[in-house]
Formats: sequence, structure tokens, C-alpha cells
Amino acid sequence: MFGLIPMNPRVTIDVDDAGNATRYCVDPETERILQNQRKAVAIVGSPFMIASAFYLQGPKWVRIALGAMGVACMFTHVTAYRAVRLAEDRKRLQ
Repeated sequence: MFGLIPMNPRVTIDVDDAGNATRYCVDPETERILQNQRKAVAIVGSPFMIASAFYLQGPKWVRIALGAMGVACMFTHVTAYRAVRLAEDRKRLQ
């Protein structure tokens, strides 16, 4: 649906000698879909949460919490999007 749901995700896990997971890797198609999800949340979802904090009728603490969650969601999704994008750009330049 809209390229936001991976249909056949493949995840590989690298482990250290003690058996602890050190890295999780997904296939390129799944990562492309995850990047689309990150963009959608950062561009649409988070601003709606922030706007709702201003227009919601209710206790002030609920409005503050909603706005803070919107800012946190936007920050984390943009940060993750940029990290993957930088890694892809570095890989392309090699």
C-alpha cells in the first residue's frame, strides 16, 4: 500500500562470539520501503501531531505531551533517514 509496507522483508543478524546481536541488516527493497515510511512520518505524521497540540481542546499537559511526541517523532525519523542516506551516498562514491 503506497510503497509503505514491506511484502517480503529479509533480515540478517550478525552476532559476536558470545552470540549477542551486533548488527541487523535488511535487504535493499525493505530499506527503501523503510525510508519511505520515515519520509511519510517526518513530512505528514509528525506535523499533524504538532498541529494537533495547538488545536486540541483539553488539558495543557496533554497538549504539551502530544506536541513533544510530534517533535520527537520528527527528529528520530529525520535522523534515521539522513543516516541511511549518508551511508548510501558513501557507498555510491566508493
